[in-house]
Amino acid sequence: MYELLKKLRNHTDEFEELILLIAPFILNGSSEITDAEIVSIESLCKKLEESDIFLLLEAIFLSANNFHDNLIKELENRYTSIIQNWTYAVYNITRNDEIYNYDNIIEIEELCDRIDFILNSSINKINRFCTQYLDKPKSYHFSGFEYQVICKANMDYLRDKARKTELKLYGMDSFEEDADFTLEELLDNIIAEEALLDTDDYDEDEWDIIEDNEKVIKQDSFQVCFVTEQVIKNNNPRVNGDIVEKIWAYLVENNLIANNTQFGTFNYVINHRELPKGADKIFWNKNYVDGMWLVKFFRLNVIVFNSCFTLRKGGLLDKQKNKIKKGDYSDFSRELLKYDENFIK
Repeated sequence: MYELLKKLRNHTDEFEELILLIAPFILNGSSEITDAEIVSIESLCKKLEESDIFLLLEAIFLSANNFHDNLIKELENRYTSIIQNWTYAVYNITRNDEIYNYDNIIEIEELCDRIDFILNSSINKINRFCTQYLDKPKSYHFSGFEYQVICKANMDYLRDKARKTELKLYGMDSFEEDADFTLEELLDNIIAEEALLDTDDYDEDEWDIIEDNEKVIKQDSFQVCFVTEQVIKNNNPRVNGDIVEKIWAYLVENNLIANNTQFGTFNYVINHRELPKGADKIFWNKNYVDGMWLVKFFRLNVIVFNSCFTLRKGGLLDKQKNKIKKGDYSDFSRELLKYDENFIK
């Protein structure tokens, strides 16, 4: 039992060490990574890839007489630190539009992709353990990507909130230090009770996550929650069950989806962002743009749509290629307007 716990601690220690090693080269474009440093980073990646945290937690659970949530809560704290440090490094690059001066940019990008994959895989495995052995519903779980988006948004929210506090306290004296906003924007925003996030700073699929989890984001601290109670993601109060049923009926009657599509399957997809276990994908017998209208109305995302629907024309929905153009309305979008006249804004 002690050896298993030691392996679990090594897992998080190695993750934190890995991010500590690579972060300086991500944050500082003028620093050139050496071959020896790449070898050290790749060695830690390999160790993490070879350790299956689901099997490790399962072994601890089956060998312990009094397994309880405290062990997972310790993992929550460790993964909170891991995601915060990783998100800070990765998203600082995109925000600062850093131009790299070293020759190892390809190696760094490949390592970042590898670390992202390992992080997502580990979080998915911990979530699976919590669902299988601790009876935590899937709807309570965030993926690694969702955690990174929420962490990034929380950082931006707290930074903006702190900036507004400075402006309230010091007025014009603090303005010269801030290059992110014009004076007019600061004065306009300071009237608002809370700091706001700018949609231009996020991709479309990221913004979907932010809209679904606003309460989680606008907290004083970011926290990973594997077993701790949290606001359920994808909670969409503006669309109730009656509206989902009416839209399902419209889709079936107008042959936008296969006429044998059961309401229960469609409703499950809208509320859980995944197909019911054992269900086939829903056949989408309409064009790509109407698929984007469905995504926009129910605040799904393109990844969810592609995992739950099969397009008549084949291929996948693409958020860039199939982007809704201004004034590009259809019969389906006009039908949706009956239930929410504001969703097109």
